[in-house]
Amino acid sequence: MNLYSVDKNTGKLLWQYKTKGENRKDLWDYYLSSPVACKGVVYVGSGDSTVYAIGAKSGKTLWTFKTNGYCYAIKVK
Repeated sequence: MNLYSVDKNTGKLLWQYKTKGENRKDLWDYYLSSPVACKGVVYVGSGDSTVYAIGAKSGKTLWTFKTNGYCYAIKVK
């Protein structure tokens, strides 16, 4: 999966982030996780069974968390 950050005023690409891939369980498994931004961090779950925390300005990995299965939604409080 690729995640892109673009400048909201110019549309210029700021950074691109690539996860370790997407695994699909079956034909109906066509949706991907929507990213969530909170306090300067972008969180996204991936079909590679990993949650990623990415610096919103830098596009660099802050941390990852390996789950026991696909991760399609993130809820940040």
